[in-house]
Amino acid sequence: MQIIEEKIDDLNLVLNIEINSKDYQDKYKNSLKSYGKQVNIPGFRPGKVPAGIVRKKYGKALLAEEINKIINESLNDYIKTNELKILGSPMPSESDIENGNWDQPEDFSFKYDIGLAPEFEIKLNKKGKQDYLLINVDDKMVNEHIDTMRKRYGKLSTPEVSGENDMVVGDLVELNDKDDIVEGGIMSESTISLEFLKDKKAKKLLTGLKVGDHVIVDPKKVSGGDEDLAKMLGIGMDDVKGISTNFRFNVKDIKSMQPAELNEEFFAKMGPKDEIKSEDDLKEKIKNDTANQFLSESDRLFLNAMHKQLMDKSDISLPDEFLKRWIKASNEKPITDEQVAQDYESYANSLKWQLIENKIVEQAGIKIGQEDALVKAKQFVVGQYAQYGLPAPDDENLTTHANQILQNNDEAKKIFDLILEERLISYLKETVKLNEKTVSYDDFVKAAKAL
Repeated sequence: MQIIEEKIDDLNLVLNIEINSKDYQDKYKNSLKSYGKQVNIPGFRPGKVPAGIVRKKYGKALLAEEINKIINESLNDYIKTNELKILGSPMPSESDIENGNWDQPEDFSFKYDIGLAPEFEIKLNKKGKQDYLLINVDDKMVNEHIDTMRKRYGKLSTPEVSGENDMVVGDLVELNDKDDIVEGGIMSESTISLEFLKDKKAKKLLTGLKVGDHVIVDPKKVSGGDEDLAKMLGIGMDDVKGISTNFRFNVKDIKSMQPAELNEEFFAKMGPKDEIKSEDDLKEKIKNDTANQFLSESDRLFLNAMHKQLMDKSDISLPDEFLKRWIKASNEKPITDEQVAQDYESYANSLKWQLIENKIVEQAGIKIGQEDALVKAKQFVVGQYAQYGLPAPDDENLTTHANQILQNNDEAKKIFDLILEERLISYLKETVKLNEKTVSYDDFVKAAKAL
């Protein structure tokens, strides 16, 4: 057997595979013999079917199977030996695919197209400075967090009159144009949280009510969208659009959340007693914790900015026509050339970034082993326990849980991808000079949207 390389350009080449009978005869004969022992043909005892009958009935299929094995092994060996950096996988050439006689097999030749990864350089800006945005955790943000936690640990009371931040419980009853109850109409008990009502008129209407009072409301104005409205009225999503805007709300109960007091009991729930002894201590802890949490957002924005910069500066060409053919051929479901063309730009950009990322990983010498994944999986488990206020399990159980996660291929991939992203960001931050800027949360969001 012989493979002859025909270079088309820097991104495309053709491999001519020439196979003679010596390459496949022994394997083909063994295949016929083995199949003859397995096949059942009327008139012959199992395992005693003559080789000539097997050859006549199944010979072409078995020969094709053996030759395909030879081709695949040869292509893989050639690519590995010659260190070809390919994209996709080898594709049979559209023209002059094969030469050979399957009825009287002797020599065969096949042509396969190969798409090559481009050669390019990574241009990291080591002289200039790359903006690295940090979110300013201001007093407003800290106080809002404290208010949220006070409500979470607060207590419910039942005031006589509804306030603008209270919850009113009652029946929503469908009315007609004359404000009479619709016979067989909608009647549903619902809870309306006045604190989150966006419609000012509806909020004012429901404020100052007592148990036993009733008001006429538009249910669309006291709900948080179609899904919330459907749950509130006990109807299906399909019925939401044509719903009446005339309902009576009969107040049955009023609930008010009394925020927890800022005292030792509350501080103990926010952290260790020796760490938080006063409101100032609490604010300082929230500020530091929030700033640390926002660091991951700063890192992600920095990576996105580097992604855009490197994509713009790196001159990367791809074997486009080959890749379009490969995408169409390898897709699980049949797709048209038009569909491939429509999505190709997005695919090509994703592939270019993957090539850039691989190049950086190679330059940085980043390697991720199973032990690294185990450590990250353990951190994930500890984080899950912490969410529910539970202490981390002992190391033996922790390791067991972590290994269970890594046995799931999808979860394992997420963990390896996360480690890779973290190390990629770390390398880029060490390599590129950073221009740290502290900005408001709103400005940070604007900068993220601008990328």
